[in-house]
Amino acid sequence: MRNYLTNQQYDNYTFNLTDNITIPSANGEIEVRYRAIINMNGKTIMAENPTIRIFHVVSQGSLPYMPSLTLTGNGTLNGGGNGGTLDGGAIYNEGMLTLQNVTLQNATATNGGAVYNTGTMTMSGGSITGCTASNKGGGIYNTGTLTISGGSVSSNEAGNAGGIHLVDQCTFNLTGGSISGNRAIQSGNANKNCGGVNITGNSTMNMSGGSISDNTAS
Repeated sequence: MRNYLTNQQYDNYTFNLTDNITIPSANGEIEVRYRAIINMNGKTIMAENPTIRIFHVVSQGSLPYMPSLTLTGNGTLNGGGNGGTLDGGAIYNEGMLTLQNVTLQNATATNGGAVYNTGTMTMSGGSITGCTASNKGGGIYNTGTLTISGGSVSSNEAGNAGGIHLVDQCTFNLTGGSISGNRAIQSGNANKNCGGVNITGNSTMNMSGGSISDNTAS
């Protein structure tokens, strides 16, 4: 799979998983340099141990289009993140990321336990759950454009912004889905911490659907 996602010969390629995949620690994260669709077919992609993230969608200014990764097909990304010492435990996105009915779980990072997004990210189903950031954004850390129309960001944890952290004049459009049961655990700062969505840095959140509920802050 790594060869398909890093080689321009396979631009716009659809990769159909037939087996579960484990990313060896020695090989490092998989870079997505062009445009790719992965139909997960209910399978799991996981890091061998929590020392690497799984995918990095890499921005390349020389291309006439944005590199993109679409994950679909009711699969799971399990783990990733170097035990919390980098940003974006499962995915670091600088291009276009689309999540369709997939689950991201058990990833860890400094910021963005599951996803650190500086590009454009769309989530239309599935879940981001059980992920942890030692600093901000247990589920997602967003500095770009984020749209959630379905699925859930739930049961994630961070020092601040247990669910989603917004910063750097970014945009978040919530039109469906749910953000629930996330926790901000930085002690002694409950008035400043945010369990669900933390909006900072002149960022904009537009909510026309979905729900935000039952998130907590210490």
